[in-house]
Amino acid sequence: MTTPAPGTTVDLDGRGPLELPAGFDERRTGTIDSRRGEIRRASGGLTINYDIGAMSGLHMHPLKAASCLWFRDQALGDQRVYIGLADISGRQELTITLVPRVGIGPRDDGHSHPANFTALIESNQDLADILLIALSYRPRPRGQ
Repeated sequence: MTTPAPGTTVDLDGRGPLELPAGFDERRTGTIDSRRGEIRRASGGLTINYDIGAMSGLHMHPLKAASCLWFRDQALGDQRVYIGLADISGRQELTITLVPRVGIGPRDDGHSHPANFTALIESNQDLADILLIALSYRPRPRGQ
């Protein structure tokens, strides 16, 4: 048994670190009020789009559950995690939204904002990769 090559830790403009497995790269694609970008498998196929920040909103949440093939709502550490798989014109799209338990709403209490990750899923490997990448994100409280 061999140990896979280590991946890369990416700091998303101070919003928090994200772990990328070996063979993935990340680039920012725009916006000022939130951090938008994409994570790509270098060998092709999987592209994960992400949107992190105050103005990103919740791309997945319980009110969208009815439009999903399946939906999960789970506490994970100090975050709420919403995961939904939807059928988009015959293709499966997975959306993962990570929400800090505090810091969302009209009060600015120094906590971080939601993080959204979305990808079209073509294989079980794609599903595993987006889950590993999205769930590796650790939001940093604002001001740190």
